[in-house]
Amino acid sequence: MDFTIRQTKEDDYEAVFALVHDSGVSLDFTEQQFRSMLRRTPECYYVAEADDQVVGNVFGMHDGAFRGYIGSLVVAEPYRRRGIAKALVKELIGVYESLGLKRIFAQIEKTNEASLGLFRSLGMNPSETHYVVDNLH
Repeated sequence: MDFTIRQTKEDDYEAVFALVHDSGVSLDFTEQQFRSMLRRTPECYYVAEADDQVVGNVFGMHDGAFRGYIGSLVVAEPYRRRGIAKALVKELIGVYESLGLKRIFAQIEKTNEASLGLFRSLGMNPSETHYVVDNLH
């Protein structure tokens, strides 16, 4: 199965929102928020396309000097285990490396074995020294 990775565009909102929503990821965003993210750091958002549709998505951000962050990674169920997630993450890591960022973080639920395995395969390991503190309501 062939797929392509490209930067996310503003007119990808509906496809990306549906993909994220259908996956069960607890990430809600409006079209205005989506467009704002893309305008601020367009180099941190990628989609995967296959069969003429968006089948994968990665959201990231960085501080411009030290740290890159991988915040959300989703691949549609029928397209999983085909290298799409790895390709999306590698694209984003490549951006961070080109910016000279030395620390790259990803937020992964402790029970998400598939994601943990993916990130381990890319040389990243769960931290024993840091906690994620959030303010989700």
